[in-house]
Amino acid sequence: MASPTDGGKQGGEDKDMVASEAAPDRRQQLLDRLQQAVTATQDLEQLEEVVQIVEKLHADRVARQPALIRQLSFYFSDANLRRDRFLRDKVATSPDGFVPISVILPFNRIKLMGCTTAAEIVAAVEAADEKFHLELSAERDALRRAGGAPLPAQSAA
Repeated sequence: MASPTDGGKQGGEDKDMVASEAAPDRRQQLLDRLQQAVTATQDLEQLEEVVQIVEKLHADRVARQPALIRQLSFYFSDANLRRDRFLRDKVATSPDGFVPISVILPFNRIKLMGCTTAAEIVAAVEAADEKFHLELSAERDALRRAGGAPLPAQSAA
């Protein structure tokens, strides 16, 4: 579940307000660029190829989202955090238990799925059901266990 929190910091609210206001502008800029590129393309075969590429990118992202949600949920699960020293350390050293998405993106399973952007992880967490126990930071650049759940006891290994 995506439940952004700002820890009661007024500055976090201001940053969210600016980011949410900027998103429609950025979206419109990208749509304008796409429209310009499409308008400039006179060759119908080339235009068809561009459309197919965009449709495939979207379909791939939609198709892998459930698996991405499950993988992210596993990373932050008790079962994994008992053994995964690296991620456990990242959670433990963060004041609120948030792990930057930039830390998660290079994980092998994430890369093997084809996920290469923070935006895709953000979209997956936002789409995730509460049962997956995932939470985005207010800045939408980090994840944690829902509600900042405490770390489980570490396994003796």
